[in-house]
Amino acid sequence: MDDILGRGGVVTDQIDVLLVDGDDEIRTQTARALRSAGHRVESARDADEAAIVMKLCDVHALAIDARSTGLDALSLLADLGQHPAVILLSAYPFEPPGRRRIASVFVHAENTFYPSVVVEAVCHAVARVSEAA
Repeated sequence: MDDILGRGGVVTDQIDVLLVDGDDEIRTQTARALRSAGHRVESARDADEAAIVMKLCDVHALAIDARSTGLDALSLLADLGQHPAVILLSAYPFEPPGRRRIASVFVHAENTFYPSVVVEAVCHAVARVSEAA
C-alpha cells in the first residue's frame, strides 16, 4: 500500500475497494462515484458475499454498510485475518460495537446518501492505514 500515498499523505493511485451495501441503487451510485474517482470497485450485497469476494481479491478498502445483513464488518475481518482500511457507512449517526478493536483502520462515514462522502472517506481511511504501516 506504500505506493498509494504521495507527498503529504494524499492518495495518488488507484484504490481497490470492496463496497458492501444491500441497497442496489445506493451501491450502484456509490460504485460509479468511486470508479469516476479512478478507483477499482468490487461490490457485494452483504457481508457474507463480501467474505467470498475478499477471499478472491486483494482490497485496500472495505466500505461496508453499518446495517449490513449477515456477518458484521468486525466478524468479517476476524474471519479473514485481513485488515484493509475499513469504512463503516451509514446514512445516520451510528456507533458500532467494538469500534476500538479496529481503530487504526476505521473511518465512519455518515450521510452516505452522497457518494462523494464515501469517496472521500475511502481515501482518508487508506491514508490512515498507510501512515500507520
